[in-house]
Amino acid sequence: DGNSIQQLQNPPSEIGGHRCLLKGEPIPPSYATFTPRDLDQIRSSIDPADLYRRMVSSIKACLYFPEENDFICDVLALFALHTHLLFSETAVYLHVTGRPATGKSRLLEVLARVAFVPQLTCSTTKPNIFRRLDSSGGTLMLDEMEHVSGNSDKHGDLLDVLRGGYRRSTGVVQRLDTAKDSFDPIDFDCFGPKVFGSIGPLEEAMSQRCIQIATYLMPRDEVRKIPERVPW
Repeated sequence: DGNSIQQLQNPPSEIGGHRCLLKGEPIPPSYATFTPRDLDQIRSSIDPADLYRRMVSSIKACLYFPEENDFICDVLALFALHTHLLFSETAVYLHVTGRPATGKSRLLEVLARVAFVPQLTCSTTKPNIFRRLDSSGGTLMLDEMEHVSGNSDKHGDLLDVLRGGYRRSTGVVQRLDTAKDSFDPIDFDCFGPKVFGSIGPLEEAMSQRCIQIATYLMPRDEVRKIPERVPW
């Protein structure tokens, strides 16, 4: 009906990413409402092209890539924007891979500064994943993914959640409500963008869902620093 309900990453004075609700859905406490006039004022104050250019420039200042692979900074900026404007039926996955000490964890840290509600961790479980994503949404970032992907016997359930979470139709985990005698099923929404960091390759099914991002050893004469706050 022209009205929009948007989720806030920050307090109401600052606008983070957004996720639209269907008309008639209950409004969670973490959501705030905006009128069309409010949204028009927000849009008029932001130049998308300028914002994109500043994001690319800032990412380049934090991360090193050889000149011929400089376009990766554009890919990372587009991914970050995608996490804030996720209206499609499919979410983007990134796989950050490279030799030790080439900046994989650093890249995830930089993305965590610009992605929507970043959930950065290097150790987690299936229940933690689906409960956290269902309650707050956002962008899941798993570092040291080789410990998970290389042990399907131990982490098979977690991998199933990650494999299915790139599509709305398959990104739902169902559990029984043990707090009630009826044991009614409860759906947990695990759909959303995700980033995985690892030294080696992921298992095939996961790898096919990811855009591959390679990291490189930074020359000693190069200097890259991550600012305390992003400049936008």
